[in-house]
Amino acid sequence: MIETKIDKLLSLVNKNKKISISDAAQKLAVDEEQIEEWAISLSNDNLIKLVYPTNLFESPYLQSLGLVKKEKKKKIKKKAKKVVEKEKKYKKAKKKIHKNAKKKKLIILWAISLILLLILLIFIFKNNIINIFNNLTKKV
Repeated sequence: MIETKIDKLLSLVNKNKKISISDAAQKLAVDEEQIEEWAISLSNDNLIKLVYPTNLFESPYLQSLGLVKKEKKKKIKKKAKKVVEKEKKYKKAKKKIHKNAKKKKLIILWAISLILLLILLIFIFKNNIINIFNNLTKKV
């Protein structure tokens, strides 16, 4: 089987997982512009990923799609972990809200019970209370 320089570049990238354009050019004994043209073509065919870093001190590089998939999996795992953490916080906050709501309901029920008890006591001892007030007003 005949292997072209582009095939060699693809093999080189897949073998190394990540390689700079300058290193690939050195290993294949071609100029960087040629490597970049081939990389664009391979990238368009979704065989590799051509990366131009935003960091000015880092040179452009070629990346194996296997490595890209691993990085995507890592990012997905990180996002999933964050979602799980947020969900735990949400559940904790929800429990706290429900707990506080239950406390408020209990306080309200106790207050209503106390008021009803006082009303009941007033009706039961109505005559005694009236007599006590009458006696107090007579003395004054």
